[in-house]
Amino acid sequence: MKSEETNFEIPPPDDHPGVTIPPPFTAAFWLLAGLYLNEKLGLTMPGLPRLSDIIAIALITVALGILLWAFLTFRHHKTTILPHKHNTHLMTGGIFRYSRNPIYVAFVLAQLGIALGLNAPLALLAAPLTLAILYFTVVKKEEAYLTRRFGQDYLDYKMTTRRWI
Repeated sequence: MKSEETNFEIPPPDDHPGVTIPPPFTAAFWLLAGLYLNEKLGLTMPGLPRLSDIIAIALITVALGILLWAFLTFRHHKTTILPHKHNTHLMTGGIFRYSRNPIYVAFVLAQLGIALGLNAPLALLAAPLTLAILYFTVVKKEEAYLTRRFGQDYLDYKMTTRRWI
């Protein structure tokens, strides 16, 4: 790897991962679908409401912190956070030292927190589905793009950094 954040030449505008549906929309859709089905079926989770509220707040807070850290890292390097645009930097520092996909981890943590806070078991069960859909519709495309764009630097990064956590 050349440096913590490697800078490469600016690619043509049509050089991007090819993600068509923005990942926040995917995450929001499955959260809302779970909440809707939960409401229609009238399901609730047994347990300690106060404890689940504390866990919900913690999950949402962690998710927001991860999103902010990732956003600031992208902004610092003046590259896009949008997966349907080309990147000018390979992010390997900041939150990206710990996860190759911290933003998607944050989406799922937020979904889990909202589902717990609203006592919605179907929305909770939709979280792994959200993660799987993001993997197959976004992560695989991004990884292919990053391999093509950054070559061995990205392959080295993949070998030293986990995909999720």
